[in-house]
Amino acid sequence: MFAVRGDPQPSKMVKSKATVQDVNWGGKIIKKGVRLWYVGTDTAKDLIYGRLCVEKPGAGYVHFSKDLPHEFYTQLTAKARVPQRVAGGEAYRWIKAPGARNEVLDCTVYAVFCTHMLGLHLYTGKM
Repeated sequence: MFAVRGDPQPSKMVKSKATVQDVNWGGKIIKKGVRLWYVGTDTAKDLIYGRLCVEKPGAGYVHFSKDLPHEFYTQLTAKARVPQRVAGGEAYRWIKAPGARNEVLDCTVYAVFCTHMLGLHLYTGKM
């Protein structure tokens, strides 16, 4: 089990360093205490949406059950990568349509994080 927090900063690694959260009564960090992992949500969404564009089964292709409801796919694609003006130019942000639900996308982002925690993203053999 991992304590996680999404970090929407562009180009942030899916799995970055954890920070220790627990302190003792004297204010000192407990080294084996709870670790909070920051998840590069923008990077994970870029990866997910890129994989969704792969049309033929093979490397990078995402397989889904035929029994999933339409709502699953609606939530998985509830956000769009939109350019926004920022100081010094333009940046892309993931924007959700008002009233749209995106729990499936959020869970998929954290599932991608788990694959990085387990090193599965480095696996190149056949499954």
